[in-house]
Amino acid sequence: MGEIITGTTPSKNNPNFYGNEYPLFKPSDLNGDMIIKYASDNLSKLGFDNARNLPKDTILVVCIGASIGKVGLSGVNGSCNQQINAIIPNSAFTSKYLFFVCLSNYFQTILKKNASQTTLPIINKTEFSKLQIPLPPIKEQEQITS
Repeated sequence: MGEIITGTTPSKNNPNFYGNEYPLFKPSDLNGDMIIKYASDNLSKLGFDNARNLPKDTILVVCIGASIGKVGLSGVNGSCNQQINAIIPNSAFTSKYLFFVCLSNYFQTILKKNASQTTLPIINKTEFSKLQIPLPPIKEQEQITS
């Protein structure tokens, strides 16, 4: 798929980490829209430099709790909290294709099947990285998503 990154939340004890420059995506920001540009919390440049940086066109997947499986596609550079695994696609995948695969019944089923069934369902980065998805050629991916 690409590089998998689990988000972090910069310390709230340092108010200099927070501002209006970069969104800090949380599960509640993945509201059903395909492209996510805005978040309820935002980071300053300093906060962004102390977070895990995600480029535009990163796929965001909630991997814990009742919202497990919610998906979004970042429309801007940003960061995400630890409830989200981010996929920075490698050259074999288009972002749009990965977004739609992550929304598919197939992916949602394997995601939830591989999540530990504790009080809150959760799938860690290691298990998430093992999930298999179909890999058609780029031209076919573009046809599927157009």
